[in-house]
Order: sequence, then structure tokens, then C-alpha cells
Amino acid sequence: MTLLDVEYIQQFLPGCPDDKNGCCGPASLTMCACYALGRNPRSSDILSILASLNHRLDGTGGGTRWTELLSAGKEVFGLDGLAKEMWGLDEIRSEIAVGRPMIVGLHSGFLTNRNYEFSGGHYVAAVGFDTDYILCLDPAARSSEPFYYSNADMQAAMTALGENVPNGVMHGFIRTSVNA
Repeated sequence: MTLLDVEYIQQFLPGCPDDKNGCCGPASLTMCACYALGRNPRSSDILSILASLNHRLDGTGGGTRWTELLSAGKEVFGLDGLAKEMWGLDEIRSEIAVGRPMIVGLHSGFLTNRNYEFSGGHYVAAVGFDTDYILCLDPAARSSEPFYYSNADMQAAMTALGENVPNGVMHGFIRTSVNA
């Protein structure tokens, strides 16, 4: 098994409606970027990302797009990223194997062992793998332990996002690294 020592931060910030704050992308970016920078993630990092993107915290700001996460990675953390649609599980494993956690866009309803009710477009930080699972820090799960999402669940969740999200927003990955 390969597991990167990425520190967890949840997406729910004080004063935000738990099911509508749209902070899963900023939280996942914060976890991955702080790992790349060798420091601990903070709630203020998420707030900085939201401020840089003009997102609102009252649930009316909507979700975060890939282009916004790339922009925030550069502006807030000084990191370059690479976004690509339709990467497979082998590519996730390859990136993690060289020390780069991945931000994964997916449809959470296909993750059968998640511990929350939300079922829609979502971002997680993929931080490890073994033969049968991708290990993810899920900012909606409220658990600092990685979730073992089966290969079948991850593939279905990534594919379903591409089929269910309008306006051409597809699943993909962001590699956050100083040497991206």
C-alpha cells in the first residue's frame, strides 16, 4: 500500500450551511497544496481561496470549477497545476506513487461507503492506493482517516460526474506541485 502523509481539513466552515457551502474543491486543493508546500492546512486557506474566486459562503456561490481551482492554486499557494479530463485509476496511482496527491472530481452518490447523505458533484483528495482501493481524504466525511473507496466505486463515481454535470464540467485531476 502507498499512502501519502497528507493532513485532512474538512470543507465545513463556521457559518456555512453544511450541505451547500461548495467548499469541497477549496478544501481538497488546500490539503494537496499544503502537502506540496510542507505545511499544515488551515481554514484560512479555504477562505483565501474563496476570496480569490469571489465565492460566497452562504450556499449561493455554487461549486468550484477546474479553472478556478487552477487559478486559486497559483494565486493563493504559488503552485502550478495540471488539469486533465478522464484520467484513469492507473494515472491516479502513478501520480501518488511519485508523491503528488490528486484532487479528484466525482459524483459522490457512487461512493457506497461514504458516511454522509450528499449525492452529487464533489471533490476529494486522493492520497493513497493499494490493489483494490483508492484512499481519499474526503472533506465532506468529517473524518481525518482516509476512506478506502473501491476501484469500481471510484471509476463509477468519476464516470458518472462526466455524464451528470451540465455545461461541460467533467471530472479530472489537479496535480499540485512546485514542479508540476
